[in-house]
Amino acid sequence: MKNRNIPFGYRFEDGKIAVNPDEQNTLQRICSEYLDGRSLLQIANGLESDKVEFAPGIITWNKARIMRIVDDDRYLGNVTYPQIIDEATVKRLRSRKTSRNTQTSTDRQSGIYLLKVPVVCPACGKPMHRLQDTRCKCTQKWVCNQCHIQIKKEDSVLMEDITDLLNDLIRNPEMIQPAQPSQAEAPIEQRRLDNEITRVLEGYDFDKDALREKLYQRAAIGYQQIGNEAYVEYKLKNTLEQHDILDGFDSELTNKIVKLIRLAENGSVSIILINDQEIRKEQTDHANNSSSDAT
Repeated sequence: MKNRNIPFGYRFEDGKIAVNPDEQNTLQRICSEYLDGRSLLQIANGLESDKVEFAPGIITWNKARIMRIVDDDRYLGNVTYPQIIDEATVKRLRSRKTSRNTQTSTDRQSGIYLLKVPVVCPACGKPMHRLQDTRCKCTQKWVCNQCHIQIKKEDSVLMEDITDLLNDLIRNPEMIQPAQPSQAEAPIEQRRLDNEITRVLEGYDFDKDALREKLYQRAAIGYQQIGNEAYVEYKLKNTLEQHDILDGFDSELTNKIVKLIRLAENGSVSIILINDQEIRKEQTDHANNSSSDAT
């Protein structure tokens, strides 16, 4: 692969190094996205998707290239290179890099890092990503790259909210509702067999063995169409009935029965179970009150 002779953002002009206007715009985009919280990989993927050239004929980007650009002090300007990035922006870039490095000492084998269930945006439903900055009062927040929504939510509070919802389900497994069976259109082969069987039965003389074979084929297709809603409901209820009340966040149970976690803009949490049923705090409060009234 062809290498550049000078840093990205510059070009030779009359024997001297000058600013490349097109690449300068890309530099500004990289700085802006990095400061907005996008990862090096997300920035690189975005540039590749937009077919932005790193060098003539080369549209391949990676994390290392983005990091070298963020780290390059030559963009501040010196006797050889004209200034492209102002000092205030460079200072913010360094600060952003330092804040990301504060996460290197984090224990990624416990707590929130064991959560495999996606946290989704309340607006577009796309998965959000978690950012951490130990210098802020609320050190964690969730960001949607699609809608650019940012929701501050401490890991400890998020895990506590999930635990509360799961404990309410453990206390009241009857909250699990049967999923609505899918109403998918019958497959072509099924409709063909139905038509053939109807025509055969409408006749006065027909081959019973041939009809029996068609009925077997039709039954086999019908069996394949039976959904697993009842099984999922049973699995959920059985898991909850056999589980003790949680003393703290249980990543294993969460990953087993929760499909999605929805984080509202006000920070409230709801969980979507594997049967597509949404569980919110107001539902569990109502169930708990009903149980108390019954006793």
